[in-house]
Amino acid sequence: MKTKDSIMDKLLTTLLLLSGTAYAADPGDPREFTQTLQMNGGSAMLRFHSPQALNLRSPTERVYINYRINGSQIQVEELTETASQTDFEAQISGLNDGDRIEYYYTQVLDAQFAELPVDSGWFKYRVGEGFSKPAYPLTFTFGGRFRDRHEGEGRFDHYVAGYTSGTSYIATFKDWGDRLEMTVVTDDPTDNGDIRWSDHIGVPDPLNKQDVCYRAEFDKGGDMEQVNANTWRYVINDVKEGQLIDLEWTFKRASTDQQYYNDIFRIRIGEGRLSQERQHPYFSPGGSTTPNIIQDKQFLFAQHLVNIGGQEMKNFLAGKTLFDTDFGESNPDIALHAPQTKYDCIGDQPSPKQYIDFPQRARTPVTLANQLGPQFNNSSCFACHTNDGRGTPPEPGQPMQSMLLALSIEGTDAHGGPVPHPTYGGQLQDKSVNGGAGEGQATVTYQNIVRNHIGGGAYTLHKPVYDWTLNSPINSGDILFSPRIAPQLTGMGLIDAISDATLLAFADPDDANGDGISGKANYVWDRQSQTMRLGKYGWKAGQPSVLQQTAKAAHEDMGITNPLFGNGAEFSMEDLHKIESYVRHLAVPPNLEFFADEASQASKLRGKELFKEANCSGCHIPTMTTSPDFEVVSLRNQVIQPFSDFLLHDMGPELADKRPEYAATGYEWRTPPLWAIGHFAEVNGAARYLHDGRATSIEEAIMWHGGEAAASRDAFSAMSPAEREDLLAYTRFPFVDPVADGGPAVKTPSASIVSPAQGSQVESNFDLAFTLRNWEMNVDGRHLHWFVDGVDQGERYDASPIAISGLSDGEHTIAVKLANADHQFVGGAQVNVKVGGDAPGPDPQPQGITKNADGSVTYSITLTNRMERVQLFVEKNGGPGYFWAPLLKADGGLQNGAQETANSDGSYRYSITHPASHYAQVQTLRHRFYAYSPAAGQLFQPGPGDALGEVFNY
Repeated sequence: MKTKDSIMDKLLTTLLLLSGTAYAADPGDPREFTQTLQMNGGSAMLRFHSPQALNLRSPTERVYINYRINGSQIQVEELTETASQTDFEAQISGLNDGDRIEYYYTQVLDAQFAELPVDSGWFKYRVGEGFSKPAYPLTFTFGGRFRDRHEGEGRFDHYVAGYTSGTSYIATFKDWGDRLEMTVVTDDPTDNGDIRWSDHIGVPDPLNKQDVCYRAEFDKGGDMEQVNANTWRYVINDVKEGQLIDLEWTFKRASTDQQYYNDIFRIRIGEGRLSQERQHPYFSPGGSTTPNIIQDKQFLFAQHLVNIGGQEMKNFLAGKTLFDTDFGESNPDIALHAPQTKYDCIGDQPSPKQYIDFPQRARTPVTLANQLGPQFNNSSCFACHTNDGRGTPPEPGQPMQSMLLALSIEGTDAHGGPVPHPTYGGQLQDKSVNGGAGEGQATVTYQNIVRNHIGGGAYTLHKPVYDWTLNSPINSGDILFSPRIAPQLTGMGLIDAISDATLLAFADPDDANGDGISGKANYVWDRQSQTMRLGKYGWKAGQPSVLQQTAKAAHEDMGITNPLFGNGAEFSMEDLHKIESYVRHLAVPPNLEFFADEASQASKLRGKELFKEANCSGCHIPTMTTSPDFEVVSLRNQVIQPFSDFLLHDMGPELADKRPEYAATGYEWRTPPLWAIGHFAEVNGAARYLHDGRATSIEEAIMWHGGEAAASRDAFSAMSPAEREDLLAYTRFPFVDPVADGGPAVKTPSASIVSPAQGSQVESNFDLAFTLRNWEMNVDGRHLHWFVDGVDQGERYDASPIAISGLSDGEHTIAVKLANADHQFVGGAQVNVKVGGDAPGPDPQPQGITKNADGSVTYSITLTNRMERVQLFVEKNGGPGYFWAPLLKADGGLQNGAQETANSDGSYRYSITHPASHYAQVQTLRHRFYAYSPAAGQLFQPGPGDALGEVFNY
């Protein structure tokens, strides 16, 4: 890596900034690459050319291609360098006509302080047809807000003083493929508009672990053209498809003479949108709404969607004003919660962090006198959702601050909802205006329960014990109560944008598929539409929308009446919509941890597989797509990674609150999303999990799971300590590739060799150790058939089948006895898993799928052996919608109207018909059968691996 003179860098930048209001290509910039793809038979030769670095710019050290074929997992290959720092090439083989190749390059530059990876745009190529080209021009518009400093510096992530008015703008880009035009319109008149792009510093410390900070240093820039007092324009010419343009602009607000900075906006030519720092889908749990670098971690949940609309940005800031205002503070000069970054960065790079005690309160423009109370739990939204994060239970014996007790009595209201207590209402309000007594007080203490994991190691559960007093003489035994902490608000708008049909595709209230998981929808009363709607929000999915959740919290948490709750107007409907807009547009932070901490990537990838194997994804659905016609444009068609089905599940007696809420029983809870749960401590200073915050770690939260989740809990507990840590590392910041990882986890028995290692010497009697996974507990009649390949000169050593019963997951050692004295274990080993006896496997016949006249669908398969179990798996609309359907149980009983027919040739036909109601809004289907044969002694999976059949157009 080269060390560059910072003075020369600054001089170069100064000269480049004199280029005027349009820019032409620079032959000395390595980032202005060209690329080609040339087919030769079944191989694609890709060539990447980077200009030779001139004028102290960062040269190209390496280039990687990240590609997928026909929607498969992304593969990464380093290109071969054919000319020093300029030319690179790679070959992709095994292609056929019609294959679809999608790829992008990662160009690694030798930057000043650390290597700088620069991702290109995606290229899409179909063999036999060529590249898919965008329909230029591509126009997109978004909103932005002023910042105090550059991205990467201290005072970037918070909100500027006076953010409540005049600090936003609307930007419009037009991408022509060879040039990029932009127009910026600021709220207030501005002066000194300039633009910079092509950062050659990057983010050397993306996780902000060092006590120094860096800011972007741009190679190019110029003065923007001022059209009028609020409007600025600029054109970047000679751009190339796939090229990353990372730019920022600065303005001086005319009324205050305050200099403001902005985000680094990342535009890849040909994509027609703002994009993210990294192109890999692991980076972007919120799809294209995901923000980029957030250095001050307390603000991880406080950022807006990166693609927020211009008017939506104004509404967002207006809603934030109401959200941050303390309605119990009589002095408006300090009534606004306005936390600031606690350090600043001054001087040459890297500049040391200078810690400053910035004011945490500011003036609010909202004058809403006498609205709080008379009883309440907190005086602002911010107080429960500090920095838009999660609440925590109090210290033992202390009053609750961001936690409450929901109250009701036996019975249901006219719509099936809980009946508020006639004296205390829907929740215990423990504070009162003017310092008076609230309705009562509640405290919590904990009993520590130490238990042992199945796979070894101890863990502690913290069982809460609640003590509460009421200020009116009421028999508290008549009250149903449920302790609940405030949830984090990140991603709330994306959840709102998921269609009901998408969520209902995951519902299985009667466990028709027999997997032990019965996700249930909660239909609740919508006060605005006066109809029953699907519940999405709250710990029991008791609210249908962000708007109603906001209105309920305003009334019950703060005592502020509004048109939906309290039959008043202390908050108007306009006020509610402003707060709704704020909450809807809060973004899910990026998964920087996977890319910035390469040492832990292998652990997280192992954890990803263990997460599937334990069937955590049975409830924590990794990915889904938001509605294409949702009312907020920036939330439409987003492929997101929430890790939730947002449905109700029985979590067992230990987590039960015994308080029903519409269809939710006292044992059922909504699956909480897992995105960004590893950030709770950074945002709020403490990490607490589950509805009442009893769990002090993710491990403890898992071990509290019961009911439908008991099997997954036990699978986790049975893992080795190292495996559990891998799964936890993944769960803290979970990720998937929505293209390749869509659909459910398919659990099948498997075994893998642990020892001896390949190439080791073995004697006539040696132990062969292997790990078994997904073997059902307490099931008799399973057999393990294994054999060893590669002993000596490739001979196969077969062993007799070993009967297995009552076997849990884990590592098991089997003794192998060979006839000769010494052997070399040269070829590795294979383990073949069979279920039942030791006969040859069944010979499958073609599988059938038929749409009937009434819209129902019949699936069938013919097999040469009579089966012990038969299951059907169907994927809807290319995923993630799917369902399982068992046809035949282990005891031979048929399920779900399935039919079994014995044919004259000894084969058996299995079929099942699903009604048309299963296929609402379904366009395509793919399916496959899974079967167990006692005679064949093995699991039968037609086709390679877990591949599904051909697409069937419904």
